[in-house]
Amino acid sequence: MNRKKLVSTNYIKERQICFEDYKIFIQRRVYGFNELAQLYFPHISKASASRMFSHWINSCPQLVEKLEETNWKKRSKYFTPKQVKVLVGHFDAPF
Repeated sequence: MNRKKLVSTNYIKERQICFEDYKIFIQRRVYGFNELAQLYFPHISKASASRMFSHWINSCPQLVEKLEETNWKKRSKYFTPKQVKVLVGHFDAPF
């Protein structure tokens, strides 16, 4: 029984570490559209991931509006740290 508690505690700690790393990733780095799409869809091809990610973004007018406030254009190839923060706030982190 103690082992189960230990495993679950370690798992929670690992997720917190990943989340803390993710906060750093949001603040300090520009991501390519395809690169971010593959973080959200890691098990499909690059083209499919980009297509699905684009569909996710464009299917939510509120998200598009928030992104446009950060000077995002529909054909942008990169996301600035502010834009990534908006995306993560909407979709949650891509674990």
